[in-house]
Amino acid sequence: MEILLAIACGIGIGAVLGYVGAGGSMLAVPAFIYIFGLTPVAATTASLIVVFVGAASGALPKLRRNEILVKEALVIWAIGLTTNLTGAYFLPQIPEKAVLTGFALVLVTAGLSMLIPGPTQSTERKVSPFALVLISLVIGALTGLFGIGGGFLAIPILILFYNVAPAKLPELPCLSS
Repeated sequence: MEILLAIACGIGIGAVLGYVGAGGSMLAVPAFIYIFGLTPVAATTASLIVVFVGAASGALPKLRRNEILVKEALVIWAIGLTTNLTGAYFLPQIPEKAVLTGFALVLVTAGLSMLIPGPTQSTERKVSPFALVLISLVIGALTGLFGIGGGFLAIPILILFYNVAPAKLPELPCLSS
């Protein structure tokens, strides 16, 4: 039964990742904690692995179509990796309630930031190198501490700081009038 539940959770998380491009960890961490009984530390660690595999599999087709800003992604990843590893190192020393509260605050903050109207079309905006480093370090720390960050934090940052228009979701035939 647990295997079927894990498969159902995986399908749900994968569907959200594939359709929205973010949110795998916001679903995986609570599922690991409340459905599978993992501790917050184990759940955030497992989430990093699960979401990485899901995101990588979704990124491969986009990479082939040149839809990924590889240089920018690698810079952000490399800078964020330092605080990511630091956050993951200190995570076991942080009380579980503080981890869960921090996780919830990050989710609420990121969700509220998505309510801010974004640009209707992309007009590339340059961000100072200092701001890029700071943003990368924050994303890395949050990823290391809470097992989240990738798309869930990157999408609002791309919209708010880089003026990248959100992708239009395809219209579903069953929802069109």
